[in-house]
Formats: sequence, structure tokens, C-alpha cells
Amino acid sequence: MPARTAVRSLRHSLPSPFAPFAVRSLRRSLPSPFRSLRRFAPWLSNLHCSIALENVIMQCRFLQQLFVVSSVLSIFFGSAGSGRAQLIFDFTYSDTAGNTAQGTLTAVNSGLGDGSLWATSGMLTVLTSPGGAALVGTYTLLPAGPHVGISPSGLFEIDNLIYPANDAASGVNTHIGANPSYLTYWGLLFGHPGTGLQDEINIWGNGGGDYAFYSEQGGSYIIQQGSGGSFTLTAVPEPSSLVLTGIAALGMGVYVWRRRKKSGLPIAQNQQAR
Repeated sequence: MPARTAVRSLRHSLPSPFAPFAVRSLRRSLPSPFRSLRRFAPWLSNLHCSIALENVIMQCRFLQQLFVVSSVLSIFFGSAGSGRAQLIFDFTYSDTAGNTAQGTLTAVNSGLGDGSLWATSGMLTVLTSPGGAALVGTYTLLPAGPHVGISPSGLFEIDNLIYPANDAASGVNTHIGANPSYLTYWGLLFGHPGTGLQDEINIWGNGGGDYAFYSEQGGSYIIQQGSGGSFTLTAVPEPSSLVLTGIAALGMGVYVWRRRKKSGLPIAQNQQAR
């Protein structure tokens, strides 16, 4: 007779005051193959939770270490000594007269509060010019700005400001009436040292996407292109950004590799299994 049927028969056959005690005694004496396993159920459940929690903690520690390394490298490659974050830009210039040039600028926050950056160093390479060999060559950004000043020759007013948002007309004392414009009416000043023979080169904005290009040698203007020029400005990713991007990619690769190694399945099979 099955155990459950025996218990029910005993409960109905005994007087009601003794039935509960007899049934309890019979249940304890009957074999129960699952009773021993039931004792270990809480321990097994706790073990499973502990393993899962340990895996989560290990992954969190790995991500925390990755964040710390990224932060340290960002500080190392940043401009910690300058007190200002330095940004690098590539630029090009061309006009209808045949003047073409390109270069780089290193800039910091101007402090004017109008979104402008102050170019503190840079290089200009004049590629072609109707002025010929006297103009073609390299030139260095000369110190000026961020407020309007006079060039060493006394022939140009400059501020060495750039507006990466192409909105110089919305800036402080830019002296132009309409956007877009990367440069103010005072613009950038280049000169010696370099391989070019010009003493000073001034590139400025007229507003509305129009730019000018002037050069000076020996106190006289050589190139006088007052309009018809185009100017482009492109930000170059800084080293710290490249390092952080590389670390993030490496970290994600290691994370995927570790999960794949633990599961013992290819990534595609893991995704199908989920």
C-alpha cells in the first residue's frame, strides 16, 4: 500500500484525539528519498548565489580597474601643466586669385566667454601663390591676442582667435556682421621663422563665409586679396581621446574574450543560447 494511502487509512480509523500523533509518527517512519536532499537545498541555493555574485564582483572590479587606468592616462596625456586644455586644428585656405595654403593651430580657451579659442602656436604652409617663390613656403604663428593688437610691422591688426562653431559674428568685438565665419575681422598672423620670404601674412574673415589674405615684406604689401577666399577648420582628436578610445576597445575585447572562455562556446552560439 502506498505511504499516502496508509496515512489516510490510519487517520480515519483512529479516534480523533489520537489521529494527529499517529499520523505524525507514521510519516516520520516512512521512507522519504527526498528528505535528505531537502536538507541541502538551502545550501545549494546559497552556493549558486555566491558563485553568481562572485562573477558580478569580478566583472565590476575589472571595469573599475579599466576606469582607473583610463583616468590616469587621460591626466598624463592632458595639458596638466598649462592649466588650460589645448586643442589642435587643421585649416586650409584658398581664393580665386590662386593663393592656396594649409596649416595647423594649437588653441586654448580665450576666456572671452563667446565660444572662441585663442591660437597660441601653429604653422602655415603656402602651397601656391601668384606672388611666386617669394610667398611659397612655411611660416610660424606670431604671438598675438586674444585681444586686438598691432602686428610688428604695424600694418595689420590681429587677435589670433578662432571660432570652431563657425559663428564669429556672434562673438565679442569680431567686427563682422554675419555668420558663418571661423575668423574675426582681425584674424591670424604668421611670419618668421620659416622657409617663406614674407615678413607677415594675415588671414582674416569678412563674414558670410568670405575670407581675406594679405602678405607684407619690407614694410610693403605684396599680396592684397581682400575677399573671395574660403577657409576650413577641422578639429584633430587629442592624444588623450585616442588613448581612451583604444583602452575602451581593448577592454571590451578582453571582456568578450573572458565571457567566451568561461562559456566554452563561440560568441554566435552564446547569442543563440540566450
